[in-house]
Amino acid sequence: MGFAGAPVPPEPREFEPVPDDPISMFYGDAPRPEAEEAAKRPVPQSVKSFSDRLTKAAWHTVPSTYVICEADQALPAQAQQVLAERSGAVHRIAGDHSPIMSKPAELAALPARAALETA
Repeated sequence: MGFAGAPVPPEPREFEPVPDDPISMFYGDAPRPEAEEAAKRPVPQSVKSFSDRLTKAAWHTVPSTYVICEADQALPAQAQQVLAERSGAVHRIAGDHSPIMSKPAELAALPARAALETA
């Protein structure tokens, strides 16, 4: 099994290509000039990040928080929920895959909120 319990394809590709429309996929809620600049930077991603088995993961021993991006076009909310179940705290942002660009103030407020919830 690979990422989030999904079966690993029998003949996996070495790299996942950059999507044809990275703005829609990753930066749909960001201001257009920033999204256009960011869309120049993605590179193909190794599929090993989806299929390699972890032998150790920080979330086993380090308190962690997961932010579900509800309008994410790259990683559906249901897949994020599977990942979020590993965390001690889960927060939701009504935004896309890159809340650091589209919802910076809301995202920046989360660490303090998470610290208060675990204190």
